[in-house]
Amino acid sequence: MAIGPDTTRFYEITEEDRRRLAEIIAKIQSLTEQIRHGEPWFQQLKRLEYQTVISHERPNKEERVVVYQAVREAGVIPEEAAFFLIAYTLEWIAEDRVMVEFHRRMDLATRATTLAEQKALMDNSDNNERRIILDTFREFGEHAMADMYENRRAEFEKTKADGRRFFFDD
Repeated sequence: MAIGPDTTRFYEITEEDRRRLAEIIAKIQSLTEQIRHGEPWFQQLKRLEYQTVISHERPNKEERVVVYQAVREAGVIPEEAAFFLIAYTLEWIAEDRVMVEFHRRMDLATRATTLAEQKALMDNSDNNERRIILDTFREFGEHAMADMYENRRAEFEKTKADGRRFFFDD
């Protein structure tokens, strides 16, 4: 699935990221191991585990979102936990897209002939970042999450933090 610009050049997984992903996968599996082996999302989760944790391949963030959405739909983890996984990963994707847009604008600004043109290209960076984040949520079908991010940001952050605590103690 090709969604949005290629942002893989900005992403390098660290050992800490790998450890955290292993914790997330282990937690989901511990809740579902006895009853879910045959379900497609469980096989996707096992593939994600192998790809990222065992073989140390660069994970595909878009695939992770799809797996997390399937886990949410299966109802095997609390809604806040699924919210955290999806929101965090979509913000990660959006962050990469923001960097792509920033570099594009910088390139255009260096070619602009007047100071006014340069300023116009660099203005509204906060609005562009917000638009990219919201567009990313919507692109993956997370319209309610985009609405919460845009209109009820404190609730968005609290829900994400509650979900994070499901996986991590720190």
